[in-house]
Amino acid sequence: MPPHRTAQSLLDNCLKQVERLVAEIALSAAIRITDAIDRLDSSELADGETISEYSKNLSVDAASSTRELLFSYIVHFLHEEVTLSILRGLEFAVQVKKELLKKVESDTTRSSRHSREMVVIVIFSELVISRRLRTLDLNEVPKILRAHLFDKLDHFKSLQVLKLGSGSGGWSDMYIEKFLVGVRCMRFLTYFSLCYDCNDDILNSLTKNCSKTLRVIDVEMSRRVTDTGAKYLGRCKNLLKLHIFHSGMTTEGHVILLKQLKKLRVLVRGDFLCEALEYIEQEGSSVSLELEEFWSSEEYFFHDLHQMNLVAQACPKLKKMMFQFSKDVMRDLLFLADFTLLTELHLWGGEFYSDKINLALTQIGVQLNVLYLIHTEEIDLKAIILISHVCPNLNTLGFYNCELKQREQSDDSDIIRDPIHREEKMEKLLEVKMLAIVSECSELFLIPLLSSVLNVEHVKTGINCEIRDSTISTILANNSLQHLQTVDIPSSAELTKHSIDNLLLSCPKLSCIRDLNYWKLIDRDEVDDYIDWRDQNNYDLDLGVRAVEPEEQKYLDNLPSTVIQYLMGREMDT
Repeated sequence: MPPHRTAQSLLDNCLKQVERLVAEIALSAAIRITDAIDRLDSSELADGETISEYSKNLSVDAASSTRELLFSYIVHFLHEEVTLSILRGLEFAVQVKKELLKKVESDTTRSSRHSREMVVIVIFSELVISRRLRTLDLNEVPKILRAHLFDKLDHFKSLQVLKLGSGSGGWSDMYIEKFLVGVRCMRFLTYFSLCYDCNDDILNSLTKNCSKTLRVIDVEMSRRVTDTGAKYLGRCKNLLKLHIFHSGMTTEGHVILLKQLKKLRVLVRGDFLCEALEYIEQEGSSVSLELEEFWSSEEYFFHDLHQMNLVAQACPKLKKMMFQFSKDVMRDLLFLADFTLLTELHLWGGEFYSDKINLALTQIGVQLNVLYLIHTEEIDLKAIILISHVCPNLNTLGFYNCELKQREQSDDSDIIRDPIHREEKMEKLLEVKMLAIVSECSELFLIPLLSSVLNVEHVKTGINCEIRDSTISTILANNSLQHLQTVDIPSSAELTKHSIDNLLLSCPKLSCIRDLNYWKLIDRDEVDDYIDWRDQNNYDLDLGVRAVEPEEQKYLDNLPSTVIQYLMGREMDT
């Protein structure tokens, strides 16, 4: 049977109550202040003060007094958690007000009132301002709240982690000055993130103040970060991780970074590495880097042997690689043996035998912990058996859109297919915790794979896996899956409740079976029965969520087919 749900901790309950309290306070304050403004006599205004300014002052005072009261009960080490709860509470209040605005959008008077109340709620985002706050993450905060906090960045002087989200999405400069004002006041940042909207001026201020403390910088998709910005980033000698994918830098800027950032370990989606190393080679120099990850080019995708030799020489500590193979550019994959510390391989393309993936794995398999094969062909049962022999330390194994099928072979191909001449017996993959088979796959492969992973915790299949009740029964007879926690079968035309019952009985740690709503032989009533059974017994079990049909889709479904064809751009039948 699945594990039971655990009781929420007292802390989690308290934080949830903070969310509700903040939402209620913000909503009631918005109503109260708006009422006060509606009753306002002009004589109550100070000289030169407008009604808008008066309303803002009332809102700021209310937010300030609420903040003082709230944080007077909060111990220092819980400021981060409470800040998140406050932002969630305000997000809920904003959502409530948006829904009300939708309902009265045709009523100008009521719509105007709700809009003014929304302004008050937004000002309440100032609740999170605190000199004790060390982390401010605005990635998931609604834009209407985020924009107001951009105005207040200079109040967060003690931050160590600042995640500003995507700003305007790169469409305008409307927030640039606000970012500059805020960054100029910060001296202790170790993590800075601003995607799309970052520019060289922001990096100049950031690196002047925090060059010694910064460890992670994320300015992905910021086209206004140029080679000048690369020079500023070069000040951060202790930087460990850098995101500059799709920035405005050229190869010259990339070279500056490789030469200056001696401690850099992770260059996220650094698909320009080969071009930068070739540029350095043409200069007649070389570099020795601490980089631990390689990412294939997203412009031309495929690298040749010379480029990969440069990478092997410059990056001897490489641990993770995403490589895309094409035999038009490279003969085979034996170059992988040059990366003696590689533990994680995401390999796109190639034929398992023809391109010598089998020989490469024979050489490096023992050091791999993670292996993903994507769009790989020529994977037969011998290939699966070979992987089980030469990759005994895998904790993650994935096959995505691969060709998994048996093929005819001649006697003279045996050496190529099985270079170590082992018997065709599947070894147990005792370290595998995650197994993904998102490919067209028959029982011939599914059963031995799932029977060999005795300690697997997470299993994911694709919609084209041949899996039926008898498959599950055979697998459970070979492997009880006693450690299985999640199984994700997104769709099935043959599985029934018999398989669900077998899994629930055999897997005591199972907490997720997805997605029963798309198993064709299980109707909605049976899914509801499982949900009722789960809830009545307090089991911690995720059964998937049925998608809610949009109202507009229901409307379209009721239209005549001729009209639907017209709306889709097709000629109506005459």
